[in-house]
Amino acid sequence: GLGFGWVVSLRTRVRQATQEVQEQFEVRNTLEKQLRQAAKLEAVGQLAGGIAHDFNNLLTVINGCAELLIEETVNDDGHVADLAQDIRRAGERAAALTGQLLMFSRKRDVQVSAIDLNEVVRDTVRLLDRVIGETIHVETHLETGLPEVRGESGLLHQIIMNLAINARDAMPHGGSLTLATTVRGPGIVRLTVSDTGQGMADDVKGRVFEPFFTTKEVGKGTGLGLATVYGIVQTMGGKISVDSTVGEGTAFHIDLRIFSECDTTDITPTPSTPMPRTRSAPAAKLGGVTILVVEDNEMVRNLLVMGLTADGATVLSAAQPDHAFRILASHSACIDALVTDVVMPGMSGRELADRVRQERPHMPVLYISGYTSDEVLRQGVLEDQVEFLQKPFTPDLLTSRLLRVLNRH
Repeated sequence: GLGFGWVVSLRTRVRQATQEVQEQFEVRNTLEKQLRQAAKLEAVGQLAGGIAHDFNNLLTVINGCAELLIEETVNDDGHVADLAQDIRRAGERAAALTGQLLMFSRKRDVQVSAIDLNEVVRDTVRLLDRVIGETIHVETHLETGLPEVRGESGLLHQIIMNLAINARDAMPHGGSLTLATTVRGPGIVRLTVSDTGQGMADDVKGRVFEPFFTTKEVGKGTGLGLATVYGIVQTMGGKISVDSTVGEGTAFHIDLRIFSECDTTDITPTPSTPMPRTRSAPAAKLGGVTILVVEDNEMVRNLLVMGLTADGATVLSAAQPDHAFRILASHSACIDALVTDVVMPGMSGRELADRVRQERPHMPVLYISGYTSDEVLRQGVLEDQVEFLQKPFTPDLLTSRLLRVLNRH
């Protein structure tokens, strides 16, 4: 009897040990998959950020030249004026897509504050009927007394709208869309957006946050919607996950940090400013002003010279810092301001400005860059609250920002 009981006990222990090993293996396998996915997304995000920089330079030229062309044809009702407007509209759409790339790569600044997530959900739901149609029923399950979360209301609104649009596309014949909030655990609030749509297979689910990945027909989607959502959540310090079963629907879970007073130290000013739609101010607003422009991209440099000259400024331009120093040495008259790119071969814009101010200590400086804000911060530009203009921008915005710099001095 004793021997038989020992065998039973041993079998039980072996079975338990085997189950524990299997569970640990499954956990490890899951973690390895998550790590590979995170590494892949990080690599794609860095690529997206680099592409966005190049596009920002190109879009500065495209949108800037379109603005100058529109100004030239302001009294023209003909074909050229229409083409100029089309160029500007296309440039603005391209700039918006570039912004989405930057958001995915988590290289865009976010002004976080204490947000009432339930209120954001309620406000967004009021607009959903126009987006998802009458065949989809919307429900909300919002936990009362929910703590405020760390985020930005406009970006949270964008998250919900993007997820709702994806849910709509997964329910072509109608269904239910549910938005729920709950306290997930210590310091975490969860937003869940779920649908009763077609669901996703595992291979699709594993790639759903990759930029440009889409299961929609050609021309039906950019593949940036969920990539943008991923980037926004990461930027706000949150996490996103997805559960989905083919034929049963999909649920996106977004975990956001509860806001605390120390979060105010994370707030970073957003350097970019929305582009104006027209150059409504009169020309010659920079009359009598001399500007030194240092920009290594020839097309961007030529645009800056044209735009500032059209507004009445005298413009001295250089393709690199060494050339700028030669101009300064040979130009004894007053130079009223320096406009310089941040990242240039051989010397950064910050280093250039520091050397210029050794000789001309009160020289106003306006930094411009097509790089993401992380790179700009690494260059030390935003340390002392100097003026910074993110590409793409238009000549009118450049002039407006320059006037602000000059008025300060």
